[in-house]
Amino acid sequence: MISPGCQQNGVGCSVHAEVLAIASRPGVRFVGTTNVSAGVATKVPMGLQLVILGYHRSGTSAVTQHLVRAGLFVGDDLLGANTSNPHGHFEDRAFIDIHERIFRENGENWLAPNPFVPIVSREVRNRIRALVGNRDAYHSAWAFKDPRACLFVDMWRTMLSDPHFLICLRHYRACIDSVVRRALAGVSTTTVRHDARLQMLVAADHDAIGRSWIAHMLPLLRLMRHHGDRVHVVDVEHASGSIAADLHTKFGLSLEPVPLAETFDDSIFHSNASADIALSRDVETLAERVWQALLEMARQTGNADELGEAA
Repeated sequence: MISPGCQQNGVGCSVHAEVLAIASRPGVRFVGTTNVSAGVATKVPMGLQLVILGYHRSGTSAVTQHLVRAGLFVGDDLLGANTSNPHGHFEDRAFIDIHERIFRENGENWLAPNPFVPIVSREVRNRIRALVGNRDAYHSAWAFKDPRACLFVDMWRTMLSDPHFLICLRHYRACIDSVVRRALAGVSTTTVRHDARLQMLVAADHDAIGRSWIAHMLPLLRLMRHHGDRVHVVDVEHASGSIAADLHTKFGLSLEPVPLAETFDDSIFHSNASADIALSRDVETLAERVWQALLEMARQTGNADELGEAA
């Protein structure tokens, strides 16, 4: 264990070396090129891009809805509303399709219960360049939101011209509880037997969801450690004021200072059922270490306001 007063790379830390070591692993591999960094060096800044990150059921949709009300463009072809997101997902299908293709090419799916280094093909990179170029041509600032992007944050950091990141944090037990509830609701509403079976498998394996939460959070911890000046963190269970105003102050985004309360019902993020989640000791221990590391790193990078300790 690293002692509370130690220094690592000049930054104070009190989390276990195991967490920091995992979070330092490479996050993406590109194929079809011999010099990935060359693509970064030739980028020409065209505007500011905001990537909205967070695990599934972490409040990313509610936060993005708030930012859209404040005037931020997040796409025209958005995933619609459903019973688990009655106000909409605010996810652009073009970005979802890119992430799903990377999953397929790497033999993974949205749950991704174990950390993996995605291999990104030349075809996917070309598709991303075309999509980003189109957005930059028409918008001086724009954003996209997709929980899947947590697993590909290094890819987006290197392929956007001026990337900034908004991280939505929610305690792992609350996330697991919400994912289970969503899966069980899906079982009761689907008429496709295969889909119902898949939803039941998700709902029954709390450890797999817990490992998935860890796998999604480790790239964000790495991002906060090394690029904290481009990151803003929100603990959705303690958020107040105006996130849009905070982003204007920190990143210079021209957004209306819409009060969060106009679009954000924080009561839906307070779960009393997390005690029903059964995690193995190993998963619980590592998830808690990652959670504490995220909170600590957020404070060290200037995101200390309204951060909680637990769900």
